[in-house]
Amino acid sequence: RSRTILMGIVGAFVGGLVFSFLLPGSSAGLIGSIVVAFIGAVLFIALVRALPLTTPSWSSDFSVAGRGPDEFGTEVLHREVSPGYFRVIGVPVVRGREFTADDRSGAPLVVVVNQALVDRYFRGEDAIGRRIAFDRSPDSTSYWRTIVGVVGNEYQQSLAMAPRPEIFAPAVQEDGISAM
Repeated sequence: RSRTILMGIVGAFVGGLVFSFLLPGSSAGLIGSIVVAFIGAVLFIALVRALPLTTPSWSSDFSVAGRGPDEFGTEVLHREVSPGYFRVIGVPVVRGREFTADDRSGAPLVVVVNQALVDRYFRGEDAIGRRIAFDRSPDSTSYWRTIVGVVGNEYQQSLAMAPRPEIFAPAVQEDGISAM
């Protein structure tokens, strides 16, 4: 019965069973959950720092390279994930690509954004290839990230709340920045 209910939720868990496990001793600085999906006879595993519908993710403002100082996004959600996360959780890649093993610490900084962010901040524009910084007023200390993909929306805080604009980053890159 629970699986039937979950399968009826649009965008929640598509095409298989999905389980998540909180990692013992995990903290805000580490990946918090393992997400496991059985899709047909195939097992997929991904990691996520803040699992949707369970753990609040953090938010920030952001700026887009080439836009004026008064053109910035506000209160955009963030989630750090491993390659394969979108496939495991059942969120489609709409444009571009998802993360790969090449998106590692020391590689150029990349992000994937959801459709809600594109609809709100890139209406009529192609977001792929645009650079963003998690600052309202970027300066020489800002880290610029390139948008490499757009994914469908997922419920973040509640099934009753419309999905908010969200930015996903490869967890290994964010851990590398934290250590700098």
